[in-house]
Amino acid sequence: MAASSKSPETGSAGTGQSTASPEPAKKAGPAPAPPTRRSPVTMTAKQAQAGLRASVQIREIDPWSTLKLSSIISLVLFLVWMIAVGMLYLVLDFMNVWERLNSAFTDMLNEGATGEIISASQIFGWAAAIGFINMILLTALLTLASFIYNLTADLVGGVEVTLADRD
Repeated sequence: MAASSKSPETGSAGTGQSTASPEPAKKAGPAPAPPTRRSPVTMTAKQAQAGLRASVQIREIDPWSTLKLSSIISLVLFLVWMIAVGMLYLVLDFMNVWERLNSAFTDMLNEGATGEIISASQIFGWAAAIGFINMILLTALLTLASFIYNLTADLVGGVEVTLADRD
């Protein structure tokens, strides 16, 4: 529904070309009427529910993008793991669990030893090693899963996904 009013700025039928001459036009007669406003468009509930929908199949997952995404996810999970171990260590340290374990081990093994058997560096070292192994395994397994998905999608078809507009 294009506007068909003529004005000196837009030219005829809203083409965007100016028809005004370089010299100012002399006003003769009544002033032109202001442009009329169109009424606002209202949508009924039935129109709002009838959004666009499309069904697509995911036929292939790029292994390189899977490797990059899974590496980032693994790194974030590694950081979460280390923070969780740190919080657990602090809670157990507040409850004097490490002190009691060290004293119990030294009493059982060697009555004259005073060194710590369980220390913060050992706990965080083992936690970092376990977290690093988990990070490598998760990245490798998710990348392998993308290869397996691509092979099975060639045989039986991909996963069907329905996309729809937000209401």
